[in-house]
Amino acid sequence: MTTELTLIRHAQSKAQTGEQAWLDPELSDLGRQQARRVAGFFSGTQYDLAIVSPLRRARTTFELARIRAHEIRFDSRLVEVTLGRGPGYDYREILPYTTPTYGTADAADMWNAPAGVRAASLLSELRGFPGRVIMVGHCGIFHVVRAYLSGDPIEGEPVFTEELRSILMDNVALSTAEVGVSPRKDRILEWNRPILSQQGASRSAFV
Repeated sequence: MTTELTLIRHAQSKAQTGEQAWLDPELSDLGRQQARRVAGFFSGTQYDLAIVSPLRRARTTFELARIRAHEIRFDSRLVEVTLGRGPGYDYREILPYTTPTYGTADAADMWNAPAGVRAASLLSELRGFPGRVIMVGHCGIFHVVRAYLSGDPIEGEPVFTEELRSILMDNVALSTAEVGVSPRKDRILEWNRPILSQQGASRSAFV
């Protein structure tokens, strides 16, 4: 049995435009437009489970894109990687964190765990899930998920390189995969598929 997995990166944030700090910015004006525009792409789709990063830029993208799911969970395993960058990049600065009541509150409590540990835990939990799953999150953590699905796991935090920059997901881009009952059965179907024009968007890493 395989689990159908879709990943969508959040729309452009105010950290990308320089209007707000990195840790938990809102969407920019362009980002809100992007999220509303992709709603048409999801209009005929119903997921069994939506797993959403609790951070504002991800959950607002989920809301404005009008993604429908039978079950919605906020999950700290999907928050963006911090790369150990010190003050301003520690999620303890915003904890405890309150999420909207339309979804189940975070139960993992893995805000500051290494990205590789978070990704491995989340994928392990999905193995054998009988349905369609969508994750709404961030390019850095999705890169770590991608590494696990490719059979090349990252145990700690990703190392930022120009090569890494070239394979990060763009704002509101889509990726799809199959999660098998074991890692050897995992398969990436497509990565970083644009579902609307990227005009004015940015691939700026980890924001």
